[in-house]
Amino acid sequence: MCEPVLILAGAGMAMTAIGQYQQGQSAAAAAEYNAQMGELQARDLEAQARDEKEQLGLLYARERASGRADTAASGVRVGTGSSLDWENDLLENYILDRAQIDMNTARGVSGIRNQGVLDRAQGRASKRAGAMGAGGSLLSGAGTVSNMWYERNNPGVR
Repeated sequence: MCEPVLILAGAGMAMTAIGQYQQGQSAAAAAEYNAQMGELQARDLEAQARDEKEQLGLLYARERASGRADTAASGVRVGTGSSLDWENDLLENYILDRAQIDMNTARGVSGIRNQGVLDRAQGRASKRAGAMGAGGSLLSGAGTVSNMWYERNNPGVR
């Protein structure tokens, strides 16, 4: 006949193991969620960069058109001499600004995606740790219950 103490000890061990396993599963799910949210953030950053470059292009086109109109209105031949130098400087700044947007976006997206890789790795580790903790609890609990059973059934032996 099983004694209530042994049943309670076994139930406690099982509950501890279940809790550790579920904790690992929960931590893995949270890490995956964080990685998914990071990917959405990276995509949003890329979309913002596309918008920023589009706005920059419109600004460049306006400045160029306005500058050419002002140059022509002042009687200077457009696209020659200092007018050409101004246009080349404007184009160079536009190209540099676009490159800066691309570089900043790439850095930001890379950092976010690298964090996602780390989050997923942490999730896998948490899942394994939960399973190993559950297994350890089961083994430890089984040893405790076994020892209690042995001592109850063999009172004079130590």
